[in-house]
Amino acid sequence: MLPDFTSLKAEIQKIAFAKVRHLVDTGDPVFSQVKRFIQHEGREMRYEQYGGGTVQEGADEIGAKFEIQIADVPTLVGEKFDAKLREMAQELTSQSAKVFFKKVGETSEKAGTSFDAGGKPLSPEMLLDMMGNSQMEFDSDGKPTHSFVIHPDMFPAVKKVAEQIENDPELRRRNTEILERQREAWAARESNRKLVD
Repeated sequence: MLPDFTSLKAEIQKIAFAKVRHLVDTGDPVFSQVKRFIQHEGREMRYEQYGGGTVQEGADEIGAKFEIQIADVPTLVGEKFDAKLREMAQELTSQSAKVFFKKVGETSEKAGTSFDAGGKPLSPEMLLDMMGNSQMEFDSDGKPTHSFVIHPDMFPAVKKVAEQIENDPELRRRNTEILERQREAWAARESNRKLVD
C-alpha cells in the first residue's frame, strides 16, 4: 500500500484554494469591486438595507465540480493543473456574478431605487434621477466612489448624456446639488456607524 502523504496533499489543497480564490475575486470586472466579508458560521444573515429596514435571509449556495480522472493524475502538474483551476474559478465567478446581479435587482426593487425607462431613450433627467435615488459612497476627500454598471451597448448614450449634463448650466447645477445632498447623507451615515469592540 502506498503512503497517503496527508501533509503534502493539505499543502497542495491550500495553494489550489488560494489560487481559485484569487481568480474568483478578480474574474469579473464588476463583481471584483464589491466589498465582501466571510461569514464563518450560521445559516442566516441580517443587515440594514437602504430604504428597506432590516433584512434577514439565508445565503445562496454556489459550487463547481472539480473532477480529475485517474489517468490524468501523473501529468496534471504546472500549466495543466492551473488550467483546471481556472476552469473551476470561471464557473464559480459566473455563478457568483449571477447571484450578485439577481440580488442587486431584487434589493433595488424593494428599496425603491430601481428605475424603468419604459423603453424611452436615456436622458439627462433620467440619469440625474437615478443618481438622486441611489446611495452613494465618497472617499475621505469627499469625492464620489460609486460606479454605474451599464451594458457596453449603452456606453455611447451614457457618454452623450454625461456631456449634456456637463455642458448645460442648469443640468450641471442640479448634478452638483445631488452630489452635495448625497455627500451630506454619506457623512451622516459615517458618523452614525456602529463600531464593533
